[in-house]
Amino acid sequence: MVDISKLTIDEEYIIITKTKYKNKILVKTYTGTCFGSYSGKNTGCLFADVACTNKPYDVKYPVKLLKMFSNLDQYIELKQMKIIVNNAKMARQNMEKRALNIILKKIVNEEFQW
Repeated sequence: MVDISKLTIDEEYIIITKTKYKNKILVKTYTGTCFGSYSGKNTGCLFADVACTNKPYDVKYPVKLLKMFSNLDQYIELKQMKIIVNNAKMARQNMEKRALNIILKKIVNEEFQW
């Protein structure tokens, strides 16, 4: 999570908003590019090219040109999220490869090389 005071202009972020509606908390997730910050009674940030997303953050709904988010929302760097997803994918592939090597070693009774 990134503090609102440390948001970088022209950087893509995932924004998580929480609103209360009929005694329920609604959570919405957006992606957007930081356009600038504003201050006043409630400080926040202005984002451009905002799109509502589904999990796992790759399906986008129609884009809004500009949307303001408050300091109460949560911000995550999109490139950091992509690094985490890529690391998880590589770890899964390495685990599958090790498991397959163990199985082949038991079947062939030798060290198997790809």
